[in-house]
Amino acid sequence: MGGAPGTLSERAIRIVVTLPAGTSADVMARFVAPTIAELELGSPLYSWNGLFAPASTPQPIVDQLSRVLQDIALSNEYRQKVIDFTQVPRGGTAAEFAVFLRHDSEAWGRAIANSNVRLD
Repeated sequence: MGGAPGTLSERAIRIVVTLPAGTSADVMARFVAPTIAELELGSPLYSWNGLFAPASTPQPIVDQLSRVLQDIALSNEYRQKVIDFTQVPRGGTAAEFAVFLRHDSEAWGRAIANSNVRLD
């Protein structure tokens, strides 16, 4: 890939491939992309889901939604569906989620700074 207008140079992007746990070595050998560990991002890589409400949402409504969502997150049916997608089921309060988001954002900020990623 050259540096002509509208094309990407070979150093413009890094390809990251995710494969499910237990993928055989012969399948993994077909990929030349670095593993997540080889990228040395300095932050764990995982996915998460959360529900957001407008900042102007009254606290009693946020609290009620939080209670209902925590009940769902603790249900056996929900937990099994999450596990079936090879995820780890968790729940928590809105305050705990806010702390998680702050820490996750800070960790990825450090990972990006340490990797010398640039927007060109």
